[in-house]
Amino acid sequence: MLREEGYTQPVDIELEFFINGKKTTEEERIISVFTSNDNEKLTAVEVATILKRLANMGYNDEEIARKIGKSVWYVQDHLIISNSDTEIQEAISSGNISATSVVKAKKKGLSQDEIKETIKKAKTSGKSVKNKDIDKAVARKKARDLFANPVQFDEIEKVIDAWAGWAFDGKKGDLTELKKEIKSLYKQ
Repeated sequence: MLREEGYTQPVDIELEFFINGKKTTEEERIISVFTSNDNEKLTAVEVATILKRLANMGYNDEEIARKIGKSVWYVQDHLIISNSDTEIQEAISSGNISATSVVKAKKKGLSQDEIKETIKKAKTSGKSVKNKDIDKAVARKKARDLFANPVQFDEIEKVIDAWAGWAFDGKKGDLTELKKEIKSLYKQ
């Protein structure tokens, strides 16, 4: 195959494969990776990859949950991770954002680009993404969505005040900062 691709010199190749002397199905091999991995805990991205393989085999969330002995929510959350692009999965693996923060962001309606932008902002300041960063990104998204409709800034400000209970830790500075950012967007 490499020669067909034009390679003429020797190439180092790393292959991963599963040697199995028993007659097991692909499904059984996948589940065994999940259930018996020599006591090493799988990362969220590894679990997501395994569960996606089962989903690609035609199993629904409930069937997968039953097979691995976990809840349907566990399966659904990990499938959200598996459907995230590679950059987000790498950020999870490197600790720049937690898997739960990615799931929260997706459930709150952030796009992959918005999640990547949140990760980028946190990395720029030398931090990892926290839940409050996700909440701020969601608040910004909702504010941007409001701008798509003709709305006065004082109406947006009322919405920000209403969101303050869940989007921020009660720090007035965060809320004031968000209002300034939104006001500057509004003027554009």
